[in-house]
Amino acid sequence: MSVTLVLRRLQDLVRRVQMEDGQALVEYALLISLIAIVSFGVVNEFGLGVSSLYGKVNAVVP
Repeated sequence: MSVTLVLRRLQDLVRRVQMEDGQALVEYALLISLIAIVSFGVVNEFGLGVSSLYGKVNAVVP
């Protein structure tokens, strides 16, 4: 999923929350935003780890 797609879906969810009266929808919005933040952090850390590994391999291979 691209960042713009995730942001569009979050905006759509926020619109639904504003239109609906219900605690469950707010909880879903908070849960989805938390999952998105954690996912971005994990992907970032994974990318840094792969980049570091690639640098080590590149330094060893002539």
